[in-house]
Amino acid sequence: MSYFGRNIRKIRNAKKISQTAFADLFNLKRGSIGAYEEGRAEAKIDTIIEIADYFQLSLDQLLRKELTINGIYHIHERSRKIAEIKKQEGAEQENNYLKKADLEQDLSAGNRLKAIEERLAEIEKFLKSK
Repeated sequence: MSYFGRNIRKIRNAKKISQTAFADLFNLKRGSIGAYEEGRAEAKIDTIIEIADYFQLSLDQLLRKELTINGIYHIHERSRKIAEIKKQEGAEQENNYLKKADLEQDLSAGNRLKAIEERLAEIEKFLKSK
């Protein structure tokens, strides 16, 4: 048993696409979409592949499983990718903070060294004047 008809109806409803607009996307007739959804007809394999590709679904998802809203919108995959990106950005940001802290520490140490050198020069000048 194919879930194709149910799934294209679910996709259309989730994405608020009419049968006519859906048919236009794939150069089909509106009646064909109705027939697929009601199980009165099966689409050609080329059409099924085109629909799966368009909505970024596998053929297995489109034909053999009843789609969920999460599946239609790829929510789990997107959430995982977003978390991965945030993790990478967090690591990069942490590295940037560490680099900045190291630079500030280097500048601070450099300023202290310069201050010490200036103070030594003042002491040498004072000692020479005596």
